[in-house]
Amino acid sequence: MPLSEPLLETRGLTKVFRRRFFGSGSKHLVAVDNLELTVYRGDVFGFLGPNGAGKSTTIRMALGLIHPTQGSVHIAGRDLADGTRAALAKVGAFVERPAFYPYLTGRKNLEIFAGLSGGVSVRELDEALDRVGLSKRADDKVAVYSHGMKQRLGIAACLLPRPELMILDEPTDGLDPHGIREVRELLLSLARDDGLTVFLSSHFLGEVENLCNRAAIMDHGQTILQGALDELEREHRRLRVETGRPAEAAEFLRGKLGLEPRLVDGQRPALYFALKGARAEDVNALLVQAGFAVRALTPEPAWLERIFLERTTSKESNVARKAEA
Repeated sequence: MPLSEPLLETRGLTKVFRRRFFGSGSKHLVAVDNLELTVYRGDVFGFLGPNGAGKSTTIRMALGLIHPTQGSVHIAGRDLADGTRAALAKVGAFVERPAFYPYLTGRKNLEIFAGLSGGVSVRELDEALDRVGLSKRADDKVAVYSHGMKQRLGIAACLLPRPELMILDEPTDGLDPHGIREVRELLLSLARDDGLTVFLSSHFLGEVENLCNRAAIMDHGQTILQGALDELEREHRRLRVETGRPAEAAEFLRGKLGLEPRLVDGQRPALYFALKGARAEDVNALLVQAGFAVRALTPEPAWLERIFLERTTSKESNVARKAEA
């Protein structure tokens, strides 16, 4: 499928913080380092990375909340530095958890948020509440809302400017499985039925697999992997194949498809290998046509999690290693 035009781009985006320490001068922290991201119109884009990778700093720069040290952010072709208000006119966003006045109603909270950007009509307010499934609870105080309802109210606030792009930082953080599914289905509906582009930061790898069509993994301020999830899956997902004459089957697949099967011994010996762009059904067909009896063919269940763990390091483990040194 051909890509549409970019809606959100970062070009060489860099943020360096200067921290002062009493008696020892200052130290520079590179939070985001020459970051290149491209989100196309119509994407549901997952933004992944461990704590401390620079995700929230990137989002804050994309929303004009902090200025980059160098590089640029472009929204719908407009450089944020040339006019933040104009560039963000069609963006709805929340960073971390949306904050509300707990002893005001959901409706009143939305009226206050809308007033900050010029206000909206009663009809538009009702439409936003209905779109997130809060019409019947709109006149209840936010103090009695569940966490999931507060997240949906935050999404309703994002919808008030009639956005083309929604930027959401951890929209399912802290939700139970029912709440996660509600928010996931809402975001899918907004993308599919309302034509919105959704950029979401998340720690839930399974959520990104289920929700997103494109994704990027960030670590130490840099993008280490980015692309369409189906293409990344074909390139990196591993396959486990149980077949007769496994050693011969491994040689056959090396010569035929350029794959690198590894023979895993055990109670049920199997071949284990990355697909590298091949399709599992094609591997199966070739083996059968060549006379190999395929008893089982199992795609790797958590391929994105494996890649994430192999290619990133957690802030907590870095701290632990420094303490042990």
